[in-house]
Amino acid sequence: MVETRVSQVNGCVYCVDLHLKESRKLGESKQRLDSSPVWKESPFFNESVKVALALAESPTNVAQTHAADAEFFALKQHFTELEIVELSISISLVNFWNRVAGGFRRMPKLVSIVPVST
Repeated sequence: MVETRVSQVNGCVYCVDLHLKESRKLGESKQRLDSSPVWKESPFFNESVKVALALAESPTNVAQTHAADAEFFALKQHFTELEIVELSISISLVNFWNRVAGGFRRMPKLVSIVPVST
């Protein structure tokens, strides 16, 4: 979910497609994936997931958020030091790959579209 959210914030179509496919393979529900852009308002995410998603957005938008202390301290209520490091590294790497994929104009492969009958 965190990697998907970082890619959504960055507008990386290739990476959003990749992370959504990975999330589905790992058993993430369609409902939660569909709700990830509105995670703050969604009832489908518990507090620890919301804290992780807030972390995903904070360094991704660091020029606006300035990596707020409140978000960091909220992490400590739900995650160990090691988990915070792992989340932070994952977020940093996804931000890197979003910029690489976007810079090289990577696009996901189109899956055939089945027309809906009227």
